[in-house]
Amino acid sequence: MVSLQQSKFRYLQGQNPFPQQKHEDVKMTSSQQEHDGMASNGKFTALPWESMASVAVFPSYKFQRFDARIPLIKGHQGAITDIAFSPFHDGLLSTASEDGKIKLWLIPDEGVQEITKEEDMELLGHTKKVMAVRWHPIAENVLASYSVDGCVKIWDVANGTAGINYSGHTTLPTAMRWSPRGDVLGMMLKGHQMTFIDPRKEDSVLTSASH
Repeated sequence: MVSLQQSKFRYLQGQNPFPQQKHEDVKMTSSQQEHDGMASNGKFTALPWESMASVAVFPSYKFQRFDARIPLIKGHQGAITDIAFSPFHDGLLSTASEDGKIKLWLIPDEGVQEITKEEDMELLGHTKKVMAVRWHPIAENVLASYSVDGCVKIWDVANGTAGINYSGHTTLPTAMRWSPRGDVLGMMLKGHQMTFIDPRKEDSVLTSASH
């Protein structure tokens, strides 16, 4: 392992070739969570704001300086734990929260223009803090979530119901991803384990030791 003092790259610094193309005074929450921190699909960018249980959504390439008047999504009662845009609809955003709820928001083409408290759909079923939400990569209206309640749910957001409920693991999931083809949902578990779920069945297809 090469130490920092020996590295040939220790003086290397990145430079922005377009210094005016940036968002300024971004007030991202300082709350420590396990999510990716922000979501962007090229049209919109969304991130948890410093105001409790709030999400800012704005056009990705309409560069601006934010102030206290920024319109926010304020529909949750607990800190935001994860956010994700649908791969099929640029304006469909899912949010997860410590309040145990998942909410879906339809973002207008011009972005959020006013404080928004009323969601377009609410997914109820988890009994504790929801840790993450992940959209299916090739099947429209399919969303996976996992919670501190120990349950993994696969939702049909067309009707707001969980078609699959899985709780066969014995330890808390800490990360979750769909396979590129969407035929397997993989999770990392506490205790150095990983499990893979077939979304068409309510049982695990494989559990093994992780790194």
